[in-house]
Amino acid sequence: MARLILLTVGVPSESAIRELVSAYIRRMRPPFWEMEWQTVKEVSYQRGQETQAKIKEAQKLLSKIPENALMVLLDVKGVQWSTEALLVAVRNWRDSGRPVVFVVGGSLGVDSSVYQRADQRWSLSKLTFPHALAQLLVAEQIYRLATLDLGHPYHKA
Repeated sequence: MARLILLTVGVPSESAIRELVSAYIRRMRPPFWEMEWQTVKEVSYQRGQETQAKIKEAQKLLSKIPENALMVLLDVKGVQWSTEALLVAVRNWRDSGRPVVFVVGGSLGVDSSVYQRADQRWSLSKLTFPHALAQLLVAEQIYRLATLDLGHPYHKA
């Protein structure tokens, strides 16, 4: 079974969100799927330097993604899956033997090089969320999928 990685630009500054993301990641251990949380530091910038900051963040992100990994980029223009359809997709990705990396960009979004590297693009909603909240939603949804996969009662649809 391939490893799952949540790769984010920065960590939530709000301790409650940071703790919740960590809690979902900790729950993802056998018998559930295993997942780890990796981060890259958000690049500070001044007005007018947003493009350069996104390029630097992209370089950091791309350097952390294993060459053979399947990369799923969180993107408002991506596919909006139902829980059940996403479970089928993640099972297939996970069972491919390739590491699966879910990428949540920073507050500026991501550079085009990250879009080009992405194998899949996943939209949580047509709404736009702060990236800290997106990190939490991704961690919770992957945990939900793992529990659903094993018949655990967490998912009550």
